[in-house]
Amino acid sequence: FGISGEKAAKSMDLLARQLKLTDKDLDKLFVSYTEIIFAQQDVGVSAKKLADDFSKSYDKLTKVTGDLVDSFLQLEKISKGVGIGIDRILTITEKYDTFEGAAQQVTKLNAALGQQLSIMDMVEADPEEQFEMIREAILNTGLEFSSLTKAQKQFYSEAANLAGPTELMLLLNGELDDH
Repeated sequence: FGISGEKAAKSMDLLARQLKLTDKDLDKLFVSYTEIIFAQQDVGVSAKKLADDFSKSYDKLTKVTGDLVDSFLQLEKISKGVGIGIDRILTITEKYDTFEGAAQQVTKLNAALGQQLSIMDMVEADPEEQFEMIREAILNTGLEFSSLTKAQKQFYSEAANLAGPTELMLLLNGELDDH
């Protein structure tokens, strides 16, 4: 599968120690890890990258999603399609995890895009759904990155909680398969 049993065990052990997981949590982690490694062909990403990304995102994902494995695999597909790493996608979407944060960010996005994204929909969505709603809202405006001024690129990037114009370009130009 592209990752040795020893590497997988070390990765899981390190993650378990960092997060101070109980035996029950460790059992769930093992099952999740195994499902993710077996999904590498479907996702189109190497087992090593999946294992590394899963280790890095595990703590954040357990706090914001009910279906850890499915959410992670969807995020991995999105990440591959748009070229923005899972860690960045989780950072972009974390503002939508509380009502207050979502209200502030959705208000900015709606004002910038002339859209009517729902605060409640964003709060209740998993990170991959939040990212797709943001992306769809931006794409629905008909914006083309090449026609935006420097100021517009920065404005839309900030409204979407992106790191800057490069992420906006990736978001607008990336391609997502049905997942």
